[in-house]
Amino acid sequence: MQNPINNPLNSGRPTLYIFLAGLVIGIFIGWSMHGVIGLLFRVVIFAIAVILIVLAVNFWQKTRLESKDSTIEATWRETGDPKSRR
Repeated sequence: MQNPINNPLNSGRPTLYIFLAGLVIGIFIGWSMHGVIGLLFRVVIFAIAVILIVLAVNFWQKTRLESKDSTIEATWRETGDPKSRR
């Protein structure tokens, strides 16, 4: 009869169980969390799209308002003697 302490097949069994338990727990947590991570990714992409649209509309409104007011305010200044021009 062989001693169970010196048996090479029995020595790695607890390590194998721990590895398999960690693997199962990791797969379960990854499967559970992939929805949350996907949701966060979609929310970030949506927020970037909304920010770009708001900035584009803001820029469009600014340029549209500036084009309506095309009058340039200036003061008239005479150069030289006004009598010599007549």
